[in-house]
Amino acid sequence: MDSSWFPKCPFRSLTGLQCPGCGSQRAIHDLLNLDILGAFRENALMVVSIPYIVTAFILNPSTTLLQSC
Repeated sequence: MDSSWFPKCPFRSLTGLQCPGCGSQRAIHDLLNLDILGAFRENALMVVSIPYIVTAFILNPSTTLLQSC
């Protein structure tokens, strides 16, 4: 699906190959519309990893995405 709303993946533009992040925006869109199978088709790794990421934040609330060194 080509759309001007979604930015182009620089890795795919340069190499023609899909990076691990390719499809993640479409997968998130599918998840927000409760289309779990569609999200899994777009990026299975992201869909499978979401429960683990949420669990990590719940068990360790001091975890932040941008921790300073």
